[in-house]
Amino acid sequence: MRDDVDVTGGKYNITTDGDLVIRDVSYTDVGTYQCYAKNKFGEKSAFGSLTVKKRTVITDKPEHYEVAAGSSATFRCNANADDSLKLEIIWLNDGQPIDFDNQPRFRMTNDYSLLISDTTELDSGEYTCIARTAIDEARAQATLTVQGED
Repeated sequence: MRDDVDVTGGKYNITTDGDLVIRDVSYTDVGTYQCYAKNKFGEKSAFGSLTVKKRTVITDKPEHYEVAAGSSATFRCNANADDSLKLEIIWLNDGQPIDFDNQPRFRMTNDYSLLISDTTELDSGEYTCIARTAIDEARAQATLTVQGED
């Protein structure tokens, strides 16, 4: 039950274990839910509340980049998340987290952009921006191609 109304069918499913599964959760699902069980030995009920947070979204995605070796490349990544959650931006290079402390040519700016200075052909690859909160994350990728010196 939610707010004294039975919730069965449609987007609501009760598993064989008695768990309530809500598909496509939205703000209209916010409320207090009651689980009620009854058998020949008696009856019990328990309450739980559901709060819905805003989904994390990348609003400014990195774009594919082609540069000459020795020049700089900048990938942008801006995101929005629920105001009650801490937003963290993580950058990956070919699926591996970038270690900014040990790679001085790679720097994350105040606006979460990734700046790569003095690029080499070895910097070519896929760069992924991850916008993460405690409850969800969003990802966006772009490719960097560094042309060697002729």
